Amino acid sequence: MKFIAILLLMITAICLQALVFENNDYFDYIDYLSKRHVLDLRNNDIPLTENGIRLSYIGSDNNDNAIYKYILKRMKKKKMIWFNNTLSVQGEYKENLHSGIDNSLSLYMDMNDLFCESELITEYPYSDTSYAYQMSRKEWNNTSSQIRKAYISYEKNDYLIAGGRFIPAMGRGIFDNLFISSEIEPLDGFYFRFEKQFFDFSFYTATLTPGHKEFRDDSLRKYVSYHKAGVKLPYNNYLAFKELISYASLLPELMYTNPILLYYGVQWNTHRDDNVVWAIEAINKSIRGLTLSGELFVDDFIYEKELKMLFSDFTLYAPDKLGIIVSASYAPDVVNGLLIEGEYARISKYTGTHRHPEVAYSYYNEPVLYFIGPDADLMGVRISYYSSDKWGARGYLSYKRKGEGRIYDSFVESTNQDYEFEFPSGIIEKTIQGNIEIFLHYNIFTLKMSGGYTDIKNGNNIILDNSTIPYINLIGEINL
Repeated sequence: MKFIAILLLMITAICLQALVFENNDYFDYIDYLSKRHVLDLRNNDIPLTENGIRLSYIGSDNNDNAIYKYILKRMKKKKMIWFNNTLSVQGEYKENLHSGIDNSLSLYMDMNDLFCESELITEYPYSDTSYAYQMSRKEWNNTSSQIRKAYISYEKNDYLIAGGRFIPAMGRGIFDNLFISSEIEPLDGFYFRFEKQFFDFSFYTATLTPGHKEFRDDSLRKYVSYHKAGVKLPYNNYLAFKELISYASLLPELMYTNPILLYYGVQWNTHRDDNVVWAIEAINKSIRGLTLSGELFVDDFIYEKELKMLFSDFTLYAPDKLGIIVSASYAPDVVNGLLIEGEYARISKYTGTHRHPEVAYSYYNEPVLYFIGPDADLMGVRISYYSSDKWGARGYLSYKRKGEGRIYDSFVESTNQDYEFEFPSGIIEKTIQGNIEIFLHYNIFTLKMSGGYTDIKNGNNIILDNSTIPYINLIGEINL
């Protein structure tokens, strides 16, 4: 009976152009062709559409053509309704041997300009004990299941409308995104995008209150709205302005679901203290094979750090709350299939937090901005090689510093408060990660072999809590 209920729920998610997200098994190939300038994608936003990918292709050599044909083959659907089932069997050795089975069952429906997808993921054994995992899943016979996607979308000419459960991104880095992190639990919301010649505009609104029954009777729930306006400039440049508002309310507020309203001005004029963020994103592709991008994230713009209160003899203090991400990618012509990438991200201590914790930019107590959260920075490089559509390899090395600040901390202005703290603050957790992966594709079979290590100093900001964990991972997938 439970299976029938889940199946009926999936069928009700009815959806021509399939949407492509980061977790699609061919997304990395799309990303490579984009950074090689074989696909002339407008920006780094997600979701992509099948139609947009086809229209963006500008041709290249035989190896790139083979990869592009592989992408088209994976996107090709001939039936109005079809299922796809991916069975993954994995074994991992860290401190001891772990094994497990993951299964992803997806239902698609294709109706002219409508497309629908619903994806159910089941994991065995039930292992993750994090707060987000326990609040979004329920253990049953040592298994856990979750509907990761359930949306309906409509695409026509220059418009895309999508509603339901999925994770979009307005701008994307190499290891993660500031708008919106790909590491969070899936959101339930509504997305709209318009693209015309040199201009694009997108809007997204969603709830940031977990669906767990514990929050059902809360008098205030947390919502977020985003909008972004971007322009294509000469010499293959792109510039965009973004704004988000996180607020607490019984129901979504119409003024914050207005896609063309300036949220900062509205909350100022209505004497509110909601969580407003501005951001500027820039992309440059003027040199073939080279992609440069950067984003500045400004949380609660501070006019004056020291503000003397009217009719009082004390001063309020406020810190800068900034985030920055800078990325570079190079796909040289001399080595076909090679992609070299580097990124630096830095989030100051109170970025994403708020004096009212209920409107912090978080979901399941995890940051919705770059996954490292506030009071941290990360520097990393990644090298990928796509020999063809049949196999490839990837390796990365990253170094992360994490201070004691957390997304649920609140900065409360008070007299003589010291806001000029070191970065990162307190006891610093330092993590070095390295990984090498080889992936092979043959017909419906995929094999992934990887190995690496994680070296942690002062784990969880506890001095001398050090560990080094090597691991080997083997995953076999069958796509039916």
